Amino acid sequence: MSLAHEKPNSSECVHLMSKRAEALRHNVFVWCSYRRQIQLSWRLDEPVTVKTMYQWIDTAITWDVDNGGGDPKILEYTLFPIKVKHGESALRYDLHPKAPELSRSSKDHVTVGSFGMYKTTGAILRNFSTSRGQVSLNFLVRLFEHDPKFACLVEKPPPALVQAALARDKSCIFTGNPIQPENAQVIWVIPLICPYLMVRPFDNCVEYDRLLGVEYGPERADFLKNIHNCLVTTPEIAKLLYENLLTVDAEDNYKIYYFGERSVNTPIFKKYLEFYERNNERDSYLQAHFRHSLRTRIIGGDAIDDFGDVHELERFIDSREEKTSLIEANFSLEDKELAIVKLILKWNIMKDLWAKMGTYDGKQYPRQAPAAD
Repeated sequence: MSLAHEKPNSSECVHLMSKRAEALRHNVFVWCSYRRQIQLSWRLDEPVTVKTMYQWIDTAITWDVDNGGGDPKILEYTLFPIKVKHGESALRYDLHPKAPELSRSSKDHVTVGSFGMYKTTGAILRNFSTSRGQVSLNFLVRLFEHDPKFACLVEKPPPALVQAALARDKSCIFTGNPIQPENAQVIWVIPLICPYLMVRPFDNCVEYDRLLGVEYGPERADFLKNIHNCLVTTPEIAKLLYENLLTVDAEDNYKIYYFGERSVNTPIFKKYLEFYERNNERDSYLQAHFRHSLRTRIIGGDAIDDFGDVHELERFIDSREEKTSLIEANFSLEDKELAIVKLILKWNIMKDLWAKMGTYDGKQYPRQAPAAD
């Protein structure tokens, strides 16, 4: 049975999530213990170790532009398996560590469910934040493909590189299946529109801003126009790569990861890419794709991600709660058309449902995280 289909315990809370996380059927959630919101989430359909989970989170937050400038202290956290309960206030949750902290070196497999980010001392972690995730490579390419100013930066590999790539790769490197030239698609690992993905934003802010800027010339992407930045695959798999659902960790022996929900139509991927030797340039492109995939596919997941101004959302809840309970009877017909009110009413229904099914038993576990220090 797939990990994704394990049923929650009756005392567990089914929380709301963002539309994107819901559409992708995310089943692993990492919560900020201070904000009590989902900060990271993803789909888990295959075994992943706790050690790998820590590495993913470290990579996602240290390469995220909203993490406080790359402060190494952001990595001073520990994960606790937690129970999530509905709080007293609308769209708020209470987090209860239910087991000891997870060791960073653990090779145990991650189970579906929720995890809280705390300080290594076990205290609530205050200084952690992320953006709401990045957009996929496919979105970026489509965004600029019809703009004449960027025509040279959304072009596909030229015929000479296509022929060189086809001569190099006789089969799909992700499945191992032979590919006939007429069915093959040669793509850039890092599209020409995205040279900034190769630069760490807070290591070289000037270079990052320059490459991220709208008004830059085609020569800025010249270093990407080479055979090492080309992959041969099928149109179906190319789409998965550009949606950042399929990626490769070059630093983990070229292990292949798929962040989508598997179905009977999902291609069967190998566990690892196979190369005769390491190539630093090729690996740098693969790793940049992997980092962007993490930032695209595991950052975010909370229902409030769907709202542009989180503070405005919080002010709405606080102002209404001061006057009356946030229940359906106290909202006008006009109110009920508001997205935030629809979310609150959905939260209320879920809270009532789980209150009837079972309640948290309050059992204490070793090293339960104390209040913030």
